[in-house]
Amino acid sequence: RSTSASTRRPWFAWVHLFDPHAPYDAPAGARADLAPYDAEVAYTDAMLGQFLDRLRAAGALDRTLVVVTADHGESLGEHGETTHGLFAYNATLAVPLIVNGPGLAPGEVDEPVAHADLMPTILDLLGSPIPGSLDGRSLVRAPARDRSIYFEALDASLTRGWAPLVGVIQNGWKFIDLPDAELYDLTADPGELRNRASSDPRAEALKDSLRLAAGSERSAPAAPRDSDAAARLRSLGYTAGSAAPHRATTAADDPKRLVALNERFTAALTAFDLGRSEEALSAFLSILQTRPDFISARTSAATILLTRG
Repeated sequence: RSTSASTRRPWFAWVHLFDPHAPYDAPAGARADLAPYDAEVAYTDAMLGQFLDRLRAAGALDRTLVVVTADHGESLGEHGETTHGLFAYNATLAVPLIVNGPGLAPGEVDEPVAHADLMPTILDLLGSPIPGSLDGRSLVRAPARDRSIYFEALDASLTRGWAPLVGVIQNGWKFIDLPDAELYDLTADPGELRNRASSDPRAEALKDSLRLAAGSERSAPAAPRDSDAAARLRSLGYTAGSAAPHRATTAADDPKRLVALNERFTAALTAFDLGRSEEALSAFLSILQTRPDFISARTSAATILLTRG
């Protein structure tokens, strides 16, 4: 609304765009001669442009703080992963963060930050008090380079029984704690291709930093979830019902050794989405022959069988 009364009231809007996201199927008008993923990026950019144009036309843009970010990137084949969720290399971990608003001067911050920093940053820019209990910190002032940024990719651990992937970034170095540990110099090796965990003493130091960073992360209490919401989350691949029983993991459970199996699962899901249920069921059952504890493959196969009665 563009009345003078409505533009004076505080307001908040959360605009969630699923694109760009697999499966890549942007509307025909956005495809042009672009690759499928690039077409989804272009479509998303156009939709954000329409939203900002409406704010401008309503006289609200010049009094609105706009924050644009993403929950993850896309591997697009890097490290053998087609989409996202298995690894936490920068192909999926590094995402855009754009902040624009009245009185903000142009600038660029090239230091790692976290999504946990969004809330304190927004509160700071709005002049609101920042609770001391938050995990993140305001980015109004440049973050310290030696700050430890904790990250994790736990889907494969929770839904397949594979090794949990956690890590930390500090001073331009990145440590990933897995059965086959990884250490990368992000400045010299931004593609994370040269693992230095076995030869560089920084690995042990960062492992200690990881313990401290992980210990400071607070676990939120479980929220109640009705059966309909649980079913919709399963259909999106965000939950597999119940997690595998806790057990010690070995090098055989390291996601790096299971990336090909992960790709087979992704291909089976695509086949199911395209209506090729017989092909998908065969693929899921084949995966279970290799890893009987692959819960997502088991629940996906069960979904097909249930639809058949």
